[in-house]
Amino acid sequence: TAYGWVRYQAEAAKGMTFLMTIVTVAILALIISFLLLRALPVLQQMGLDILFKTRPAGDLWGGSGGQIWSLAPMMVGTAVTTVIATAIAAPLGIAGAVFISEMAPARVREIVKPGIELMAGIPSITYGFIGLTILNQYFYLEFSTPTIGNYLAAGIMIGIMALPTIVTVSEDALST
Repeated sequence: TAYGWVRYQAEAAKGMTFLMTIVTVAILALIISFLLLRALPVLQQMGLDILFKTRPAGDLWGGSGGQIWSLAPMMVGTAVTTVIATAIAAPLGIAGAVFISEMAPARVREIVKPGIELMAGIPSITYGFIGLTILNQYFYLEFSTPTIGNYLAAGIMIGIMALPTIVTVSEDALST
């Protein structure tokens, strides 16, 4: 086996890569089938109404009347926060990349680039916690938002979270 591994290293690596690709696709297919099977009872009862229409909870699960169950608010929230995050992160990220690759002196580049890459390693839960405890509180107290959570604060934090990745990728593209 060891002789074959060394002698046919390229073929063995190619075979292992192919095998791991098949295993990865199989695991992904199992995850998708599990999710679909678990969602099937709800989809059978509500159909596509769960995506776009709303229905009082008492009609479906016997909960208290007046509650609305739908995925539409989650889809709208995702779309709105994505647009806000993109509007913040894209221009700032590209501007930062242009500064680092074209305008910054070498000494500044040596300090700033690792700092930005380090920021990309901060876990998203940390950004979320900061956004929830600081930014949401600020908006709630200063602007009297109706609830403690709002789309603007979430979009800003997602934009700040995506900023280091955009700067790094854009700077690498510009440098190349």
